[in-house]
Amino acid sequence: MVIVMKAGATDTQIDGVRQHVESCGARTYFTRDGGRAALACPNPPKLLLDTALATLPGVEATAPWGTPYRLASRQCAPPEGRTSSALGTARAQPSVGPNSW
Repeated sequence: MVIVMKAGATDTQIDGVRQHVESCGARTYFTRDGGRAALACPNPPKLLLDTALATLPGVEATAPWGTPYRLASRQCAPPEGRTSSALGTARAQPSVGPNSW
């Protein structure tokens, strides 16, 4: 789960949301970029999913965690027939250029 804080969220509001999430048994990771802050909670417990996080002060939005990396990377991999072995390592063939015919 990703919790996006409002642009003007204070440190007190961010700490309050973090304490609430951790009191439900989830581990949090914090990041700040400019005036925007976000909390990441991988594998949140069901108790956290049932609470209304969006109503806490300073919270702008919540979103479920994305697809795990290994599954997402398979979706971006080249098709099975488009690989070649060069010097014992498999690599994807380019799909554009003079050798793409």
